[in-house]
Amino acid sequence: MQIKYSPVMFNAYSPACMNINPNTEIKYVDENTINVDGLDYEFDSNSIQFPNINVDTLGVIISAIRDTELHLTVRRFYSNDCSTWDTGMESDFVAIPVEVVVSDSSTIIDSTEVI
Repeated sequence: MQIKYSPVMFNAYSPACMNINPNTEIKYVDENTINVDGLDYEFDSNSIQFPNINVDTLGVIISAIRDTELHLTVRRFYSNDCSTWDTGMESDFVAIPVEVVVSDSSTIIDSTEVI
């Protein structure tokens, strides 16, 4: 999966930013699914174009197309500097194993990364 960000400066005084996370959290779920601020967005693995994705996701995902892999442009709110993560280019978006310790002292490997 390739992802490109569309950065939007968060404005707490704007009606458009009400009930919006000021720092969007995006997680890789699998090759056909991402999670944006707690909501999963799943893409049909057989589809090539998603012409209504911007409307269907209320602007969260701006564009999506598949060639050999899924290419997404995702709106990302930020409240500080975005230069550390916004290159203006697509980048690989893959699972990175993260160790999670649960209360019963067992360990689970969760294959997500918060970007």
